[in-house]
Amino acid sequence: LEAAAEGFSTVSELADEIFRHTGLPHRLAHTVVAHCVTKALEAGMVATDMTAEVVEEVAQETLGQSLGLSEDQVRHALDPGAFVESHDVTGGPASKEVGRMVEARRARLAEEQERQVGRRNRLETAAAKLDQVTDAMV
Repeated sequence: LEAAAEGFSTVSELADEIFRHTGLPHRLAHTVVAHCVTKALEAGMVATDMTAEVVEEVAQETLGQSLGLSEDQVRHALDPGAFVESHDVTGGPASKEVGRMVEARRARLAEEQERQVGRRNRLETAAAKLDQVTDAMV
């Protein structure tokens, strides 16, 4: 969790937050975020050091405008736990979706195990019949 929080793996969510909050096109939101990451890396910062102030500075330098993001919005966008939970689409990493997928796979596994038991029983029955026929021939 610490590595995920310090790395920049959630910055795409920051770009999405900029888009949602300002209506700025995704391309420009991602440009601002890319410059934020570059500035942070050059300053020896990690993602958890990113602040609304840094985002605002970069937006002014890059776009010549303010974005008006709050510190809470920036923190939430960069929070790996919040990032994972916000991706609750089919096949996504959110705990609810992962739980659903695990249950679906367990149900499928139980079905396949039942089918395998049936196959083994049929093979055992066939082997027994083959033994009977072979014994009768000998």
